[in-house]
Amino acid sequence: MIEIMFGLYFDDLMVSIIIVIREMLRLKRISQYILICLSMLAISCKTKQLLEPPPVIVYEDIEYIDDGGSYIENKSYVLLKITDEQHAVLSAVAVVLVIDKESCLNTYSDFDGMLILKFDKTKINPNSYFEIVYKGFSKKRIPFTTLEKEKLEVIQLEKGDSIVTKEAYERFYHQIRNCR
Repeated sequence: MIEIMFGLYFDDLMVSIIIVIREMLRLKRISQYILICLSMLAISCKTKQLLEPPPVIVYEDIEYIDDGGSYIENKSYVLLKITDEQHAVLSAVAVVLVIDKESCLNTYSDFDGMLILKFDKTKINPNSYFEIVYKGFSKKRIPFTTLEKEKLEVIQLEKGDSIVTKEAYERFYHQIRNCR
């Protein structure tokens, strides 16, 4: 068994320690204990090869529209933080800005409950509204005109009479991906 231990490389130190303890119980002489301890020291001192991390690719964030690639000059944004009644942040909240019957914009809150929605000011009308949906809470509809633009707004979701089920949330979550 001792000859085998010198030839093997153990990745896991715990396996090596268990083998040493088992050998120490089996062998009852001091010289063999010392030999086993020295072999374990030699095995545990080996270092593993470090892996190279993949290269980082940086993309520029340039906003273009589909009409020939011209830059949108009338762009603005709404910054929202979505919380529950105890002010805990909610992640993966589905939010859609319904501009009119044919067009809408969608986004989802991140792990900090934050989201930013960029929009073209010229396309917003007085009937535009936000629809905010999350499982276990009531659906919330907020008129666009009531939110302050380019400032942080905290939206609190509540558990009211009609609570959105998990299935309804998932359906809405995937449905708003088709917004244009």
